[in-house]
Amino acid sequence: MTESNRTEWDRDYSSIGLIANPFFTTRRREGESVGVGLAIQAAANSLVAALEVSAQSGSARPIWIEKSRLIPDSYHLAAVAQAEKRLINDEVLGIVHGYIQLYMLKLGRIRSALQIFSERLAMRGFDKTLAAWVEEILAAPDAEIDGFDAAEPFLAEFGDAFHADPVAALADVFGECVTERDLKAMEIADVRTVVQSQDIEDEVDDTPEDEGEQGLPPMVDSAEATGREAALIDYIVEYTRVHLSRVIGRAIRVYGIRGTAALASEFTITRAPRKTFKSLCVLATKRFNRVALIYDGFTNWHTVPEDLRDRFVTSLTELRLAMKHSGNLVFIAATDEIVEVEEQFRSDNAIVWSFPSLAVLEADPDALDTEVIRAWIESAALEPGVAEKLLPELQDSFSKANGSLEAFVPLAIAAIDEAAGV
Repeated sequence: MTESNRTEWDRDYSSIGLIANPFFTTRRREGESVGVGLAIQAAANSLVAALEVSAQSGSARPIWIEKSRLIPDSYHLAAVAQAEKRLINDEVLGIVHGYIQLYMLKLGRIRSALQIFSERLAMRGFDKTLAAWVEEILAAPDAEIDGFDAAEPFLAEFGDAFHADPVAALADVFGECVTERDLKAMEIADVRTVVQSQDIEDEVDDTPEDEGEQGLPPMVDSAEATGREAALIDYIVEYTRVHLSRVIGRAIRVYGIRGTAALASEFTITRAPRKTFKSLCVLATKRFNRVALIYDGFTNWHTVPEDLRDRFVTSLTELRLAMKHSGNLVFIAATDEIVEVEEQFRSDNAIVWSFPSLAVLEADPDALDTEVIRAWIESAALEPGVAEKLLPELQDSFSKANGSLEAFVPLAIAAIDEAAGV
């Protein structure tokens, strides 16, 4: 693989305690120096590393990132974009996330998280997520539910095909994983998204997810199909309704008829958004190692009425409980920007995005500073003491670079790769 088409997630650096090679970035804006690009990459690495450490330890502790008010917000946004790129594309890392900015709360304090996460889960290769769930269904069949008798004659043959190639077997039943199977249907507005209220304040554990949907126009034609595919779909849908979520069961049927765009929308049609979000987290962790909700964009927090701020903090607690040990809330905020949230969710080991290397690079964009190099290694570290172990591996690179960061970077990339055996 050449450096031009290499990505920061195609090699495993965990053997030397790193989430990534700290001297490699696929992102370089026009006119941006190597050092600035690596400073942004370092911030992104620190977020991804924190999520990976939480996944390894099973910690559900919120992750707090403090933004410096002295640094233009473009640097913070660039770091978020770089982290998201890794989270979306790295299947080995296995983290599925939602990125929620303050203005999105107009959708509802819970529904904003539900909608953003639903879109991400649906569009993140849902055939693979469905395969992880169907594997569990096949491992623990339920002969008591509706649809089992009709599906039973096909289960052995389907199981053999599924274990040989799960994605292909599901495509044979549901169709290929595509955004939309019926382009004309995209033009029809789904009135259910309009008539449902925002957050149900009195939602309790036994609040039905689909309460109140009767009488609303169906999103898809519910006419019964026949044959092997229909029997298998009916069984998978009913199993999901009984053992996971009525909403998710309904959504899986819609996936077979329409595709992932309608699936994402269907996940959000619920009278119990908290319960549905919790079930989506359970579904997600059948495939992924971690769930994350990343909250950002709090510049106008001071304009939010105090009572709404308090309700938002309460909703965050509910979301954290819904994720249990499967995920983390992540907050990206400036110092004292969201005091009410900070009091409840900030931990002692907050990550600080102050970009200290920018001061060195501003004076000399090609400066090779040992402390900057140390800081970039630490940002990608999965455990304490990694920089001390790796700096000796870079001594030859320092010598050959002769004080030039531009010359040092390719040498350091190769040295870190060699140390990791990749």
